[in-house]
Amino acid sequence: MEENGKVYAYYVIDVNSKQGWNKPITIHDEFNSDNTLGGTYDRNSFVLTDKSGNKITGHTPVFAADGKSFDLKDLPALQKGEVYKLTYRVEITNNTKDGYGTFAIPRGFVKTIRKLSMLHTTAILKKASNYNPDDGYMYWTVTVYNPDGGDLNGKNLSDIIQTPGAEIVGNVTVTQTLNWQQSEFDQITPVPGSTGFDYKFSKEAKGQEHKFTYKTKVPDGVTKVENKSIIDNKYTAEETGTVTDREWKVSKNTVGSLEETATTDLCKGAWSVSSPIPNNWSTCEFIDQFKKPKTPDTDHYGIASELQSEIEQNLSFTLVDGTPLNYQAAKAAGIGIAISYYGVEDPDKSDPKPIQFTDDSSHVQSFKVTLSKGSYNGTAIKSMSISEYHTYMNVAGVAEGSKVEFTNKIKGGSSTKFTYEKKKAYPCIEQRRFQNG
Repeated sequence: MEENGKVYAYYVIDVNSKQGWNKPITIHDEFNSDNTLGGTYDRNSFVLTDKSGNKITGHTPVFAADGKSFDLKDLPALQKGEVYKLTYRVEITNNTKDGYGTFAIPRGFVKTIRKLSMLHTTAILKKASNYNPDDGYMYWTVTVYNPDGGDLNGKNLSDIIQTPGAEIVGNVTVTQTLNWQQSEFDQITPVPGSTGFDYKFSKEAKGQEHKFTYKTKVPDGVTKVENKSIIDNKYTAEETGTVTDREWKVSKNTVGSLEETATTDLCKGAWSVSSPIPNNWSTCEFIDQFKKPKTPDTDHYGIASELQSEIEQNLSFTLVDGTPLNYQAAKAAGIGIAISYYGVEDPDKSDPKPIQFTDDSSHVQSFKVTLSKGSYNGTAIKSMSISEYHTYMNVAGVAEGSKVEFTNKIKGGSSTKFTYEKKKAYPCIEQRRFQNG
């Protein structure tokens, strides 16, 4: 690309990790030392962004004394799915030279050796997919990389969805990143029922990248959607979009702090429970256990009538569109909700000692929640929760200055706890003043 009589080559370094990387990252870039490279880094051109295109500041390349390499050090560790994109340009000072290069990513150290070629403009394709279980669509991104900034006008892109029934929904949006500024470039309106599109760049297109984004249906029973893109019948990129659903994962948390009751040495604590709900579900069952401490003369229990009242008040479902569905509305819509109470921590192991939900005195050590989709046929449900319910903790056996833990656990799953500390009692010294006379 020419600018003010100078010729530049543009480069993009993508750093990504599908599983995440928990150590600082260094990007090292160098010109091939075996050739006399006819170029210099434009030190004012460096831009570091995340996958959304947001600029990341606070990191400056450190250049070697000869100007033929740089290090961008101590980038924060990448979480799963996160991306660093470093863009910059090189001024070509001798365009007769052409080096070769390699690319590797060893242990958080990204190393690139640049190849400069002035022979022709190339376009590199990349495809990505992401399934959204909330709306049931597969989202696609086709990226045409054009690092040297040549004009793509006249080039043809074909996108072919190979899975029958995976039709495009809505428009295809085309954006251009030119000099690291992204803007809308074009819109494509496929014919209804299309399983692909053809696009010809019909105007100046010198951006370093062009992105085509759109969504498709996912036919019933399909777990993978195949998609392929081709540009000028030369460069091909393929992607398999995988259908992933939410999974049941019941988790627990404490709510607020321990509270003292009117009864000596008796406290109460509040808990919550929540879980995602898959789109395709029929039933779910979990057991909530109130674990007794091993400290003598302590106890941890609930009362069935109180638990039932709190669950009916605080159990709710959230639909994928954000609408809440409370206990009564859920039952009216056909969702099955059954709560059973027991006098033992694990009712599956021995005599469960069932307790009626109206019982207001027996000590409950666990309860079982059974949810079923039943006849519900409304908007898909995203999650469920019981925002608050409480249990009692008897702390009579806790010595002064000692601590004891009270645990609430989902059988086979997560747990959480309150820690109680009994304060030391100090003698009260009363001071009196006497006056003679």
